[in-house]
Amino acid sequence: MKSRFATLVICSFICVPAFAAPALWYQWNSKSNDGRYCAQTSPGNGWERGSGPYKDAHCEIPVVVIKKVFIPKPNSKSHLAQ
Repeated sequence: MKSRFATLVICSFICVPAFAAPALWYQWNSKSNDGRYCAQTSPGNGWERGSGPYKDAHCEIPVVVIKKVFIPKPNSKSHLAQ
């Protein structure tokens, strides 16, 4: 019983990273001059996030972001009650 549980725990730690996606890239703009930098995380306090997200390290291939909006359907029974 203990060996099955241990195997299950080990497998869960091995399998979870398989579902992780790579971090997205953003273009960072310098606050002090016209410098631009492409990185996954902020280079520091003197930078603010500009455009993005991108798929590549050159900030050339944009990521298409689709936002899902939930719109509830009207309940047909509530319309009959009015």
